[in-house]
Amino acid sequence: MGRSTEGFRITKDSRNGIYRVRFRHRGKRFHLSTGTRNKKDAGVVAARIYAEALSSNRRPTARIVGRPLDAVVADWLDAIAPPVVSEDTWKYDLEFCRKKLIPHFRHIELITEVGVEDYITARLRSVRRSSVKKELGSLRRFVTWAVKRGELASFQFPKLPKQAKGTRQLNRPLIELSREQAEAVIRALPVRTRNGHRPRALFTVFWETGLRLRGVQRLTSPRNYKKGAAVLWITEDVDKNGYDRDLPLTPRARAALDSVVKPNGLLFGEYSYKRTLQAAALEAGLSEYEAQYINARSFRHAAVTDMTAHSTELAGVSYLAGHRDVQTTSRYVHPPFEAGKRVNDARFRDTIWDTRDFYEEDEIANLLKSLADAEGFEPPTSASGGDATKSSRQGYAAFSGAKWTARSAARRSQMHRNAIKPGTVPGSLGRPSTSARALARAPRRVRSLAAARGHRAPSGVGTGVPSLTQSSKAA
Repeated sequence: MGRSTEGFRITKDSRNGIYRVRFRHRGKRFHLSTGTRNKKDAGVVAARIYAEALSSNRRPTARIVGRPLDAVVADWLDAIAPPVVSEDTWKYDLEFCRKKLIPHFRHIELITEVGVEDYITARLRSVRRSSVKKELGSLRRFVTWAVKRGELASFQFPKLPKQAKGTRQLNRPLIELSREQAEAVIRALPVRTRNGHRPRALFTVFWETGLRLRGVQRLTSPRNYKKGAAVLWITEDVDKNGYDRDLPLTPRARAALDSVVKPNGLLFGEYSYKRTLQAAALEAGLSEYEAQYINARSFRHAAVTDMTAHSTELAGVSYLAGHRDVQTTSRYVHPPFEAGKRVNDARFRDTIWDTRDFYEEDEIANLLKSLADAEGFEPPTSASGGDATKSSRQGYAAFSGAKWTARSAARRSQMHRNAIKPGTVPGSLGRPSTSARALARAPRRVRSLAAARGHRAPSGVGTGVPSLTQSSKAA
């Protein structure tokens, strides 16, 4: 690009796509970053940098001189204070500005497109994608407000990379509780502590209703509950998502709430239950690791999982859990190992496994020969007539069919398949009575399938035992 009428020139850095401003001032050349990849915004920033250089004796920089960041943030928080936004949103924005925004950027001039991208990269190395997405929501609201009031230069707000997953925090693992474990921990909790708190009633309400910790701590009387009431009135200020609804209560939940209800004021309030819960978890039989990290969040996830285990009405589970979107409920469901085992058992209930396709013929023959040698089986000779090799393999299979439950999957599958194969003639083995008695002791599944294929039970060997000897007509 040629030199503009203002006396500066804008160039694009091929390495990162950021526009830079170049000009000469007092015999020196300057090549400064505008901090943006948007050409239009870069022109505005470049003009300000060049004007600063002409009107000041100081060395020009890429910064746009503005008010201190903490002062701008304070004005923003005052502008959005409740009732403009909800109390929870305002508190989150306050904590975000105090712990993340001000310590990271330090100066308002550093909040640029590149600066936000650097913030995203740094946060993805520390927390999960969902946390970064929530933080960017607060940062975007602040940037929009500041740009409209001239505190910041306009720039294109970066998007969170679609493939980014972030870093999982290992210091806050979720302890998954079964129904039995949750009930055992509740029974181990004391009714009343030395400070007058009632942890057993608190965690009973967690387990029975599936409410969040913050929601239970905000419950008041008589606004949310009256003694003896059959429902719990969840108001917008209690629920995290502002989900106003009525929750049905079980008799045990009503008794727990009646034990703490007062004419006016908080039902439970905020207090530290960590040590009491850890001691109860150890007494209930949980491991030291589980007792260390168990908290109210564990009971909420366990409650939602237990709801889905006893009901297929997902809409009702979402209502109780306080989720406006049914898809959110799926994040709280943690099916146990037994559920997966039941599905597999139902799926393959009538299946007979056969892994013959995974072995070659010589490998199967060697397995059968090794089995026969270990059992003392007498191999056939050519004097028995017929194809000795084929008869030998069939004989090994027939003999080992009685012991298929004690062999590996590959062996017993091959034994079973060959044992019930039509056309097997044990008379050529030289010991037909031995193989018949062996088949008589075979599992019921082998005998029933063999009978279904037309095998007859030999006389004197047992009732209902299939015979491998075909009829003379079939022969």
